[in-house]
Amino acid sequence: MKGKRWGWITWFGFLLLLDYTVPYTLLSGVSKFHGAFLFWNLFAIAAIVSIFVLLWKWRD
Repeated sequence: MKGKRWGWITWFGFLLLLDYTVPYTLLSGVSKFHGAFLFWNLFAIAAIVSIFVLLWKWRD
């Protein structure tokens, strides 16, 4: 059970790292709005699906 918990903590830590690094590094030279818009949509979908799966498998 602890391994799964660390897996989720690592996954959300990775998402948090992406949240801060991608806009300021990879997308800093993109002058068009659609580059950032695509990233934020994909990021939001990944976060929502991750939370949905986490809550779906949650047991007391």
